[in-house]
Amino acid sequence: MNNNFEIAESMNTSVNPPFTDPTLDSVPSDAPAAPSAATAAPSAALVAPSAATLAALGAERDQALARSGWGQRFHLLQPRNLAFWVFGLLGILGAALFVMIIQPSGDNGIVLLRSIAAAVTLYALALWWFLRAVDKYARLSRGLIVAAFCWGAFPAFLISALGNDPLLTLWNNLFGTAFGVDWGAALTAPLVEEWSKGLGLIILITMAARQIATALDGFVLGAFIGLGFQVFEDVLYGVQSAGAGFGLDPFGMATHVLVLRFITGISGHVVFSAIFCPGLVFVLGRPAQARRRGFGAALILLAMAMHGFWDALGGIFGPIMNSYAQSFTVTLPVVTIFIGTAVWVYQEAAPTERAIVRDVLAPDAAVGVLSQEQLAAATTGSLGRRAYVRAGTCRADRRSRRYSVEAVDDLANELASSGGADSDRVLFARNEVGRLGAVPPLTH
Repeated sequence: MNNNFEIAESMNTSVNPPFTDPTLDSVPSDAPAAPSAATAAPSAALVAPSAATLAALGAERDQALARSGWGQRFHLLQPRNLAFWVFGLLGILGAALFVMIIQPSGDNGIVLLRSIAAAVTLYALALWWFLRAVDKYARLSRGLIVAAFCWGAFPAFLISALGNDPLLTLWNNLFGTAFGVDWGAALTAPLVEEWSKGLGLIILITMAARQIATALDGFVLGAFIGLGFQVFEDVLYGVQSAGAGFGLDPFGMATHVLVLRFITGISGHVVFSAIFCPGLVFVLGRPAQARRRGFGAALILLAMAMHGFWDALGGIFGPIMNSYAQSFTVTLPVVTIFIGTAVWVYQEAAPTERAIVRDVLAPDAAVGVLSQEQLAAATTGSLGRRAYVRAGTCRADRRSRRYSVEAVDDLANELASSGGADSDRVLFARNEVGRLGAVPPLTH
């Protein structure tokens, strides 16, 4: 068992240890300390827990870390794993196909491609930052996030490119060209594209079985798989749209398409995959996630239905979508509903990881490194955090509370990275929690 309980024997050095390292401090150094213990925690003194209680809490921490894989590194290079070779081969073929499709012609084509790539890159970075912030409990490693993005960008793109055309041709042959134009994409994309992205999660699970342990992991990885798919699809559509209207205004046509896709982008592949992939996790079950096969299957079908409806908007509302204003009138309510659905799925997936964070922080809360208020704020979602911050008695107190919750997040992540051991980074994180949130002294 890790040395989780030495903090109880040296409370003074745990809350304010001598170790300091400004390179580890993710909370501003000028953040104010809590104005008083009375505003940061109950005024009553905490009772020191028994050794047996600390031992039980430490065992639960160890089990939570082992079950969740939190803090473990992901290694993409796995030559003995067939999934690695599938990932690599499909990635290379997908990248080659993408380059062949967008090959520019002439100087204007090169300038156009660079402009589109620059715009899409800035857009992707903004979404990347937002989605990384969503992963705020048992955080996934950067390597796993990058691998998910790359799967969406290349292997999923390749599978979709090879699978979409035969089905589109089938609908045209069975029901006619007009039907294929209006409804072909709505019938094809949910089957091919959602499963091509979902296959990425299955491949990643075979490569990172310990790290992908909860439905929320599936949500986050699904969102990044969808982001990779969305970004490279935006580039492709921008380049292809430049030839519309006999190529008389390539920059104008590309701008038109990209503006529409940027405005509605997060409600597209990002949302679809963020709903589809936790559905897969619920169906398959993971070390820290109990199976809910019916619910998981419903999420998979829901993501496919949403994707189909999105692609059918032209067939349903085509006659009234002839301008920007008309298009927004139709699409914005749909975008709002889709994002709201994704938020609901997130709330359904989050409790497992919140419980893991609670188990990891419980020994520190028991000995007074952080208060029960801070523990609750860090493990009850955005509403709980906001309520904790707003409970401050003044602006400085509210700011201190906000920083203190961030410091508790950092402590949880450092504990996960160290496997629950009292590393230098853990000691520094504890010091920050003590600096930013006063906790009543222990009594024996």
